[in-house]
Amino acid sequence: MDVLILDLTHGGDLLARRYRDQGHEVTAVDVYGLCSDAELRSLDDEGIEALRAAPPREFELLVSPVHCPDSFIRDASFRRRSSFHQAVGELIDDDRFRIEVTGVKGKTSSCHLIAHMLAADGRSVLLHSSSGRELFRNGTRRTLQKEVSINPVSLLSLPEDDVDVVVAEMSLGGSGEADIGIITDRDADYAIAAGTRSAREAKASMIGRAGRTLLPLGHRVPDGVRADMVECHGGRVKMGRKARLGEGQRLTLRLGDEVDVTLQGCYLGAAYRGAIEVAVAAALMAGVDESAIVGHLESFKGVPGRGEVRLNGDGHYLLERNPGISAASIAHQLESLEPGGGSAVLVPADRKVCDALDMEAIRRSMDAWGMRLTVDHDALGLDPSLLAERYGASVVLQKEAYR
Repeated sequence: MDVLILDLTHGGDLLARRYRDQGHEVTAVDVYGLCSDAELRSLDDEGIEALRAAPPREFELLVSPVHCPDSFIRDASFRRRSSFHQAVGELIDDDRFRIEVTGVKGKTSSCHLIAHMLAADGRSVLLHSSSGRELFRNGTRRTLQKEVSINPVSLLSLPEDDVDVVVAEMSLGGSGEADIGIITDRDADYAIAAGTRSAREAKASMIGRAGRTLLPLGHRVPDGVRADMVECHGGRVKMGRKARLGEGQRLTLRLGDEVDVTLQGCYLGAAYRGAIEVAVAAALMAGVDESAIVGHLESFKGVPGRGEVRLNGDGHYLLERNPGISAASIAHQLESLEPGGGSAVLVPADRKVCDALDMEAIRRSMDAWGMRLTVDHDALGLDPSLLAERYGASVVLQKEAYR
């Protein structure tokens, strides 16, 4: 089979090698021009035709990411088409119990909380998320790799540890072959592929192809999907009053009955409401007993850099340090705080990132909360405690580059 792969930035090189290993003729195109000449020569040396533009000939199969514009096809033609998601679903041979999580908001926090709850339940867990790869086993937690990609092709290169569960964060949809596929939210959608497709369409790849799917309340279930294979998350959590920084957030959780939960004060618990809804539903779906849920929630310490609360002298400050910082995520965190003034410092990444910060929207959110904002373009990588002290900030935002 003659295969054309568009995009070498989001795992296309790994797909090219997989198809080559199956005996296919493979042409891989660096559509974004991000590969060096040496990298393209390396692929050529491995028996993969590596080009800067799609050649004007017919292919049996075209494989490209869902966000790749059709303009990159140029004069090439094809008989069949597959997204990277679909290709991974066809190629993956990992038989470990796997939970895949996608969405616009709350993916990383949901994955960490799911992994924590399953590990607290006595299972060994491999966590793959935008904050790295970690192994939970026998009460210990070990970092395997700090920087990883969460594109769907990353599922083909997960470590082969003998674990009970793999929890994987996916950037835009999943393989469709997970034991549990999860979409975290239904509110936000955005255009991809140069405005020709929507992110919601891509995330729908999670639904109904294998295993069970966990959807947000109100999400439409596609025609032909069996009702018993789909469950919903949402409506279980009722937050108490907003906790002050450093205090544990109190909430009421509806299981069989309503039970009270007090989260730890080292993270902004109110901002984790969606993640808690997702993780509780996922844990129950994965067989965790209701009687253990409260203890697992109360022992969770949050995700570093995601609504993290740190000491600063006699007080506390809120730290957001991750690639996913956006106007929407900042507004979400501020809504979990009591209005009343203070100051914030924002340090944008000085490297190319996948989305630009909407500074006007950020300033509107800050104004609404009476928060004074300082933007420092030269402080990337500085210790956040130094930034909090330098600016007298109660909120420190460090926008890192996407990996």
